[in-house]
Amino acid sequence: MSRRRKSRGGLTGFAIITVVTLGYLDLTINTQMVGLAAAALSTPFVNPPPTNTGEKRLPVSPVPLFARLTWDNGLPHDLDLWIACYNLVGAQKDNTFIIGYLHKSSGWMDLLRDDQGGPSYLNEERAQSNSEIRTVPPNTACTFNVHLYSRHGGKLPVAGELLVIQNKDADAETLVGNVTFTLESPGQEITVLSAVWDTHGNLIPDAVEAYPAVKTNLIATRTGNMQRP
Repeated sequence: MSRRRKSRGGLTGFAIITVVTLGYLDLTINTQMVGLAAAALSTPFVNPPPTNTGEKRLPVSPVPLFARLTWDNGLPHDLDLWIACYNLVGAQKDNTFIIGYLHKSSGWMDLLRDDQGGPSYLNEERAQSNSEIRTVPPNTACTFNVHLYSRHGGKLPVAGELLVIQNKDADAETLVGNVTFTLESPGQEITVLSAVWDTHGNLIPDAVEAYPAVKTNLIATRTGNMQRP
């Protein structure tokens, strides 16, 4: 008499489904954990925070103080813009800073563009205040110089123009000066413009002096900044 095999098909199917389901969940959890671990390891290497405080300072608009130096496009001459500012506190100079091609960020001003003549076609240098300030500080005095670093074989004299604006792009935009000048010899440095602001940060028009009447106060050549890195 043959024996009939008892069917275990229902139990076997349930066990298989359970094992497969648990295996899928385990694989999913492990995959998620690996992803989180990879993300945690990669985070320190993505967009690290700036280590230079100058990198954290951003231009603001309107711009409290803006300066642009230009000379004829296509000329090989290398002209440099230098700016020195300080506060007058009890007839004493305080918080003095200088910007130029070797000191592109100092105090509340940054040199944003530094063209060096040929082979570049455009010839322009541009500086402006950064997010350290919202207005020109009270009792501020600034001197704007231009230095002929090299003629690079170009003819002399060479002419240029300096534009300085307070509160650029604001309704109260003020022209501090728009001055043309001439440099006649290699290495020559001249003061093109000087300006003073009162106790409220307002420009004192009668205190603005411009080339050629303004007396030259050396900045670049006085501090020995004659060599490009």
